[in-house]
Amino acid sequence: MNKSLTDIDREKVQNTLRKYKEKFGTTPKNLEPFKNIFTNQQQIYARKLIYRLRSNPRITAFQDIEPTEQFYPSIFGDFDKDGILDVDDPNPYDYDPNSGTIEEIKLSDEIRALIVYRQSMEALKNKFLKKLTEMGATRAFGRTKTPFSLVNKLRRKRLSGQFGLSDVVGTTILANDAYHLQILLDKIISGELGVVTQFNDYYAEPKNGYRAFHFILFDGDVPIEIQLKTERQHELGSISHTLYKIGQKDSSKYNKLTYLAHLADMGDPFAIKQYNNLTRDKEALMQKIRKNPPEIEFAEGFNANMTTKGLQEHVKEGLGLPDTFFRLGSKAYLNLYNEIEAYWDQDNVILRGPTKWMVENLEVGTPAIYEGERVFLDVPFRGGRKKFVVYHNSGRKNKDDEIVAKKIEWGDPNLTVKNDQYDRSKSFWRRHGCDGYYKKSGKKTRKMDPSTAGFWACYGPTLFAAQLELQSDMPW
Repeated sequence: MNKSLTDIDREKVQNTLRKYKEKFGTTPKNLEPFKNIFTNQQQIYARKLIYRLRSNPRITAFQDIEPTEQFYPSIFGDFDKDGILDVDDPNPYDYDPNSGTIEEIKLSDEIRALIVYRQSMEALKNKFLKKLTEMGATRAFGRTKTPFSLVNKLRRKRLSGQFGLSDVVGTTILANDAYHLQILLDKIISGELGVVTQFNDYYAEPKNGYRAFHFILFDGDVPIEIQLKTERQHELGSISHTLYKIGQKDSSKYNKLTYLAHLADMGDPFAIKQYNNLTRDKEALMQKIRKNPPEIEFAEGFNANMTTKGLQEHVKEGLGLPDTFFRLGSKAYLNLYNEIEAYWDQDNVILRGPTKWMVENLEVGTPAIYEGERVFLDVPFRGGRKKFVVYHNSGRKNKDDEIVAKKIEWGDPNLTVKNDQYDRSKSFWRRHGCDGYYKKSGKKTRKMDPSTAGFWACYGPTLFAAQLELQSDMPW
């Protein structure tokens, strides 16, 4: 880094980038927004910092500096020059040397002590990372919490006083694959780095899709946190970190993705290929694990108290028709479907995703006639000559003006549906061209046509998974 760059220059660049990210929710791609703000030397530093931030979203601009008192002018400054530091002064903008401090214990002294403490922990972290590298880690890196971060976590998690803060020094060890992960795991558990006092296996029991080994061990009387994971799991964590921070990470989608990474780490060639394809475009992948907006919402200004309790509960819990707790074909389900359809026609509800598609394209529960018998349209069930059956509107009516249904059957009754297995489900989706077209009577027919067996085979598990006793790994 250029020696002519001062700490004030660095602080200006870091604060500017931080404000940009707070405003737009992302790190800038280049220096275009700042050309008239930064000097040449500041631009050089900003370019390096932007590269680091975009390469690893878990890095913050603050990590590039060593916190000292000069970085906290609102704490260690003395605006009114009365000899009392601003953070301790009850009237920091009015000169009054006799006012005393806000409390007997000065917050400035506590922050100063945290700065000194952090500096000692930084040295310990560097020593520990050296030991990890010598032990054979593929990569090892770490961070030491900043003073404000220490205060924040103490407040959130350690105010009970039952346990000390155990992750002031946090380190991460990365392995290339599951084989090398196991080698490092065995070394740590054996006590090669110190006595392990706490061990959490998030591979055996993933936490919202997160997979890693966590340890707390001691170097003397100082606790050190270790996170052990593979490069793939770390990469996915970096990609999803921004969504996690803003509460938009879909845990179910993320769990499927980290499981795929786990299979790749175990050496599964299909999983390796799939993982490499997915992570090639990180921005697109991040959108795949973003939470979907609710499928049903009440329109602004609409009195929701006019609706049934069942609809209100679905809106409250964020449930769409595919996720309903009512049994398909039951009176409660059909009433819910009809109620949603009626309010949607009146623009009193907002529909999205599969629920919107169902209301626009299906006639769930509508009575019809098939070979002289009364049936209900678009309510699939198990049975028939094949594994599943559904009755769909044929587009015709009989002499009594009743809808004539057509019978659609699909699925081999002698085979087990394995769409809860990612690789099999993906293979089925690809073989049957579920997201494209297929030929019927010499013509190309879209799979989204509910008058075809292909539609129900591809999208039935998404729309009616619970009722058909299936699971679905496939996106809508």
